[in-house]
Amino acid sequence: MNDRPLPTEDDLLDTDAAGRWLSQALPEKTPAQWALWLRNNRNQSRHASYRINVQRFGKKACYLPVDLERFVDWEKSRQLGTVKLSGRVVEVMRAYGMDEVGGSNYGRKLAYEVQLSFEEGSPDKQFVRLMIKRPLGIFRLEADEAEALAKELLVIAHAIRRHPDPTTPSRADAGDYKTLIDTQDLTVSRLKVPK
Repeated sequence: MNDRPLPTEDDLLDTDAAGRWLSQALPEKTPAQWALWLRNNRNQSRHASYRINVQRFGKKACYLPVDLERFVDWEKSRQLGTVKLSGRVVEVMRAYGMDEVGGSNYGRKLAYEVQLSFEEGSPDKQFVRLMIKRPLGIFRLEADEAEALAKELLVIAHAIRRHPDPTTPSRADAGDYKTLIDTQDLTVSRLKVPK
């Protein structure tokens, strides 16, 4: 059994005090910015790469200094690149552009170019070349693949236009989804388009 006594209100820092504490340890943000970050970190509907333990006294959210110290250690190691993430996690973070300019937890802004191309020496063998500019990726799509992609995008776009409030549409409006990645913090799904 743990002999450590339960924390009292004197042992804990409220959100503003914890923001000041974090600003001293990690001065890249002001105390007000850290306090806002802590409020967002408590919000379970938001993605967080690290959750700081919160102690509740009534409606008041408080933090143990030891939990803040653990976060500071984690954040410094993340900034230095010493946190070892699994290959799949790193791949997903890069795909979304997390911690990169133009990226977010929801993905990157799409910058692309589409070209009609043909195989050198065979002008009858045409295909669509899709070039994603950031991060650079060039894809060859046969005509049927380009049509399937366009159809999939249109189904989703029409569902969004029918139901601009994401809390109201049923998933059936946009079609069936196949889950590709499902972790505690991230779910990536792909629409199954009827043939």
